Amino acid sequence: MMGFLKTVLFVLLLSVIFQQGKKMLLPKLPQKGEGYAAPGWRKVADVFRRNIDTGSEPGGILTVYYQGELVVEFWGGYADVEGKVPWNKDVLSIYCSVTKFVGAIVLHMLVDRGLLEMSEPVIKYWPEFGQQNKERITVEQLLSHQAGLAAVDEKLSFYEFQNNPERVGRILAAQKPNWEPGHAFGYHGITSGLLMDQLVRRIDPKHRSLSTFFHEEVAEPFDIDFFIGLPLGESYRTARIYDIELLSFETLSATSYWNLMYTVLFSQNSLTYKSVNNPPEVMEDYMNNPYWREVPLASVTGFGTGGSIAKLMSIMSNGGAIDGQALLSASSVQRLQQPLVNGTDIILMRDMVFGPGPMIRRAPHGGIIFGHSGAGGQVGFADPKLGLGWSYLTNHHSVYAFADWPKVNELERVMYECVSGLQHKKESG
Repeated sequence: MMGFLKTVLFVLLLSVIFQQGKKMLLPKLPQKGEGYAAPGWRKVADVFRRNIDTGSEPGGILTVYYQGELVVEFWGGYADVEGKVPWNKDVLSIYCSVTKFVGAIVLHMLVDRGLLEMSEPVIKYWPEFGQQNKERITVEQLLSHQAGLAAVDEKLSFYEFQNNPERVGRILAAQKPNWEPGHAFGYHGITSGLLMDQLVRRIDPKHRSLSTFFHEEVAEPFDIDFFIGLPLGESYRTARIYDIELLSFETLSATSYWNLMYTVLFSQNSLTYKSVNNPPEVMEDYMNNPYWREVPLASVTGFGTGGSIAKLMSIMSNGGAIDGQALLSASSVQRLQQPLVNGTDIILMRDMVFGPGPMIRRAPHGGIIFGHSGAGGQVGFADPKLGLGWSYLTNHHSVYAFADWPKVNELERVMYECVSGLQHKKESG
C-alpha cells in the first residue's frame, strides 16, 4: 500500500513540475485591460480591473446590459499568450454549454411560428424517434434532460456531426434510453445539441440545420456576433484556449468537483463518463483545432464575442424584443423561465434546476435568473425582473462549470449592488 501511495505522489509531483514548466515557457507579458462602464457601474469594472492587475484574470471579457442599454463592457489579458495578442471586444471564444441555451431559443422560435408544441411527443415531428419505447418522450422533456439519452452506445464522431447528420439521426432514434424517460434527469452534455438539430431539420419548412437557422434568423437580423460551428474565415480573431490545470490550487481546492472529475476521467462504466467521452474528440484539444471548431454542435461549439451572449440575454430579460423587433414572444420568454426539473442530476451528481432549455438560478432579490453556464467558467444569464442580461467569457479555462466560479460570482454580486444603488438613487429623487 505504501508503495502505491509513493507512486501516486511521485506521479502527482511530476505532473505539477510539468505544468509549471509549461507556464515558465510562456512569455511574460504586461497586464492589459480596458473597456467601458456607464455612470453607476464603475464598481463592476473596478473589480474586473483588479482581477487583471492581480493576475487572476489572464484573459476574458465581462459584458452587462441593463434595461436594454449596454452599461459594462470590460476586457483584459490575452487572447493568445504565445502570439502576444491581447483581448479586445471583437475576440471570439468558445462558450461551451452556453450554446445549449442558444439552441433552445431556436426551438422556442418554432413554437412562436406555430410549428412546434413543447408538450407534444417528439414522434409527432420525428416518427423514427419512437424506437426502444421512446414514443412518449415530449419535446420539453428532451430540452430539460429527462429523455435518458445522455450517453449513446454507438460510436459518434465530429466528422459525422458535420457531414452525415442523417446517420446521426438514425443512431439517436435507435438508442435505448439510459433510464426511464421522465423519471429522472441527467445532463445531456453532448447529445442535447444533436437532438435539437435533428428536430429543427424536420420542423423548419426549409429543413435548415439548427446552426443555419440561428445564423439566418437570429445572428444576422439581430446583429449578434455568434456562430454555432466556427467558420474557418473567423479563426483570425479567435482566442487560443488554455485548458483546465488539473493540479492547480484552484482546481484542487474545488472540492465539490472532485467526484465529477474522477468519474469523467476514470469511471469508464459510468453514464457520466460515457456521456462526455463519445465522440472521443470531446476529450481531445478540439477547441484549438480550426477544423473541429467548425463542427456545428449546438451542445458546445458556440463561438462568440463577449457582447454577443450579453445582448441575447438582454433581449431575454426584456420580454424577447429589442428596438421594437421581436426575437421571441413574451409567452415564450415566460415559458423559458419555468422550472421543469429540480433536484439531483444523475449525470452531474449535483443539484440542478432546468427549464425547457435553460439552467435556472436564484437571484439575490429572490426571483429567478435563467440562461446557461459552460465548461471553463463561461456564463450567460438574464434577470427578467430587473431587465438585466450579462455574460462572462474567458479562454483561460477553470474547473468551475456551473456558474459557481468565485471570481465571477463576485462580479455578479457587485453588478447587483450597482443595480440597487441606481434604484435607490432613482427612488430618492
